[in-house]
Amino acid sequence: MFKVDEYGFFIYWKSDGREGDVIELCQVSDIRAGGLPKDSRLFNQLSNKHGDTLEEKSLTICSGTDYININYQHVICPDAATAKAWLEGIRKITHNVKANNTCPMTCLKKQ
Repeated sequence: MFKVDEYGFFIYWKSDGREGDVIELCQVSDIRAGGLPKDSRLFNQLSNKHGDTLEEKSLTICSGTDYININYQHVICPDAATAKAWLEGIRKITHNVKANNTCPMTCLKKQ
């Protein structure tokens, strides 16, 4: 499961048999196409599972509370078209300047 909540505040995911995780979208500084994990064991495991198309169907979500301590979350989509759709969709949310002027009641829903 990989979703954005109905108000566009959070992105969350959960794999079968594993714990889920969440990122607050206001902390996302960039969404990048491609990008692979630097951990060689994880990279080899993903390469064996996804083959040569790994780079084109992956995304990297860069997030953090500042520009010094950045976290990179690598996401592997089912195919390249899905990766492109997620890239464009998340960028629309994170680069939306109108979101800075939201109604206070909408901000309260976040809590």
